[in-house]
Amino acid sequence: MSSCDESSINKNYIVQSPTDFDILSACTGFYTNNIYNCTGNTLTLHSTIVSANTINSAVYLSGGTNLLDIFGSMDTNTFVTGTTLNSNLATVTRNDNVDILLLSGGSNVTLTTPSVNQINIDVSIPPDTNTFVTASTLSGSTLILTRNDGVELTTDLSSLPITDLGKILFVSETGDDSTGTRGDINKPFRNLYGAKSAATSGDTVYVFPGTWTYDNRDSAGKPFNGNIETLVNLWKNGVDYYFSPNSKVIFLNQGGVTGSGGGDRMYLFRPPFTQYETCNVYGKLDFETSTFCCNNNGGYSLLFDCGNEGVIYNEGYSCNLEFNSAISNANQAIQIGVSTSATSISYLNIVADTISVDFVEGQSGSGGAIFVLGDGKFEGTLKINTLNSWFYGFYNRTVTSFSNPSDFKLRVDIDTTNTDSYAIRNINFIGDSFYNIGNSAMSGGFYQCQGATNGTTTLNANIFNVTNSTASAFDINSTLDNTTISNGNIFTNLTSGGGRRILLSRSTNNTTFFNSKITYDGVTSTTQKMFDVWGGVLNLETTVSGSFSNRIINNRNGKVLLSNCNFNPTVTGSTLLGNDVTTSTGTTSIRNSTIILDNSTTDLCDGQYLNTYILNSNIKNNGTSDIFTNSTNTGLLQINNSNLVTNGSNTINISGNSPLVAGNLISNTPVIATNISGIITELTELDIE
Repeated sequence: MSSCDESSINKNYIVQSPTDFDILSACTGFYTNNIYNCTGNTLTLHSTIVSANTINSAVYLSGGTNLLDIFGSMDTNTFVTGTTLNSNLATVTRNDNVDILLLSGGSNVTLTTPSVNQINIDVSIPPDTNTFVTASTLSGSTLILTRNDGVELTTDLSSLPITDLGKILFVSETGDDSTGTRGDINKPFRNLYGAKSAATSGDTVYVFPGTWTYDNRDSAGKPFNGNIETLVNLWKNGVDYYFSPNSKVIFLNQGGVTGSGGGDRMYLFRPPFTQYETCNVYGKLDFETSTFCCNNNGGYSLLFDCGNEGVIYNEGYSCNLEFNSAISNANQAIQIGVSTSATSISYLNIVADTISVDFVEGQSGSGGAIFVLGDGKFEGTLKINTLNSWFYGFYNRTVTSFSNPSDFKLRVDIDTTNTDSYAIRNINFIGDSFYNIGNSAMSGGFYQCQGATNGTTTLNANIFNVTNSTASAFDINSTLDNTTISNGNIFTNLTSGGGRRILLSRSTNNTTFFNSKITYDGVTSTTQKMFDVWGGVLNLETTVSGSFSNRIINNRNGKVLLSNCNFNPTVTGSTLLGNDVTTSTGTTSIRNSTIILDNSTTDLCDGQYLNTYILNSNIKNNGTSDIFTNSTNTGLLQINNSNLVTNGSNTINISGNSPLVAGNLISNTPVIATNISGIITELTELDIE
């Protein structure tokens, strides 16, 4: 049908005869390109007459203007058919059964039960979205900060002697030094030194979260050179500081020579040493420092500074120093201890989560994350969770003529240390120190003692070897009387031979009590000497197990005492005792110990240039080599109340003229010696487990 005139259906009505047949039914289909109205501007389709599922053409209304395009299914004309609410989840559903909107209720959104096709949603922003402190009160030792939403924030200030809110000075990034007022939380200071200047003894400076940067580089004009005491150092006698969590201080200093291009020595806290003073720091301060350019004596940047090395000050100090972290990209983050001739004792107590030094450039200092200056009467305690250092952990040194180690006392408790060199280094250090370390990752050595070091160092630590370094775990070489005590566990896990000594004692002035248990758990045997004693006294009470296959004790000129030891390596090749030089004689005593080794190529003990005493002990070789041999006329072997077992021909074979003195010695094989005295029993069925 192209038009009304040409249409075969062009009537107001259609008559069918006979009447029992339908001309059109609901299922009759019409296929045409165009449908035009006959008269007027309206084309009306009555749903009681026409039913259509699809219209595969455009519908043009009002004289050909394209008012509506319909393609495909009429489902593209969609509309909302209903809403539901289930457990504070609103769903809006279309006529095609698609859920087009899901609204989840929560603390800020409340959905109410819908009426017909309606959901009520409250999306108002709660008043605590943007909060700020409106008031502060002090209740006992608790500081109460009230926010604009009515929430109260409390801070325990029991460690601070605060009894009056009017003695608190607040510091904020949004404060103003010109209007800062003591006791008014709505009038904080902007700068830390602004609050310090206004504070008096008995006051507390309360620092809100924020970042305070001290840029003393060339690019900034080095504004703090010559102004450290007035603009940087916060120490003030009788004043306490509290740093809120997320409060941070950043030092950026210039490297180079001090006084000739380098930045001045910067420090956030340093006593004056002109009179005995007290200043305390509490809270969660994060301190970060970097030094730029030349590696020289300029550019020191420290959280705490106990004074310049070599300078003897008049008086000491007392300080509680609590902070979250001290991170240095140059060198030591803090310098503690004292250098004073005063008769009074300086006290420093440090509590921190992390101290970390990762040298990038600039001032290299001592190489330690913590520099300890031992030049006066001092008592210090440190409690640290994690200590990381690119070199030493602690660098301890005495510079002046201080000579009484009992006057300098340091106690350190650390959960974890990670150092690339020694965790602790004493060099010319006068003092007594105690270290309790949960776990120490040992890339270099663990403890080094050098120079004129005098005092007692106690080391309780679980030590883990993480490299194949040949450095000794303990390197002790003091020219003064020095005592080292080691307790804990040592784990060494080499993947190739060689490896570190456990201990090297070089000097006759050293006395070491070594009680740490040793486990070699590497896939390859360690072939380095275990205890190398060139001099001094070594008291050994330990167990040795795992993949070790070399000499356990090399005694050149020392005095070694083994008590209650148990040696039982899991691989072959270990020996017990020897002396690798012929110019001196060492002395070794073995008491109440059990030693089981396995060697079929080398005798377990070469007695030349050794005086060896064995009492109440059991020694066994699961291999075929002899246990004791000596082909020279030097040395002495004395055995009492002990048992010797070998799978070879002889437990003792002394071909030289060195004496063998036996008292109740039991051997499973014949004993051969030229110069022998005492009682020896041969018992072939003897065994040692």
